[in-house]
Amino acid sequence: MVSDGKQVWIFRPSLKQYAITPYQKFDQIDDNYWVGMSSLWFLEIPPDARKPIAEGALSDPKVQAELGLSSDLPVKGMVQTIDGQELYVYEYTDKEGFSVRAFVEPKTATLQQVVLAGKSEGFDVVITERILRRVANPSVNASTFQAPPRAGAKPFKTLAIGPL
Repeated sequence: MVSDGKQVWIFRPSLKQYAITPYQKFDQIDDNYWVGMSSLWFLEIPPDARKPIAEGALSDPKVQAELGLSSDLPVKGMVQTIDGQELYVYEYTDKEGFSVRAFVEPKTATLQQVVLAGKSEGFDVVITERILRRVANPSVNASTFQAPPRAGAKPFKTLAIGPL
């Protein structure tokens, strides 16, 4: 998957299929979580807001309002020691019973892990995303954001990202 912020190119080599989708439409696709839950942290939360959030401020209704969130968002936060590391852990549970837990290193405001858990159609769902390494603002060649169709691949209007 490649995006230039305007379009998203999705290529499924095992199926020899590809699709080119406007970003706004892609952002509304139900399976865009396959891109990574941590993308929200890095793409939509400004870097200067991450530090106070990492120190516990996301539970504050004023901070929620500044980020454009509902000021009564039931976010719980606490410091926990996990594998010998002190982390700030946020937890949010929606009306359907799905919970999201975010583990943040408070000194650097580095997101370490995100866990989504709940029940869907009779199944227990747990998705854990651990950030093992992240390069902030990597040097990327502009050609990276142009994904020509692969030889032998057929175009589709839409294409699922994940295996489900």
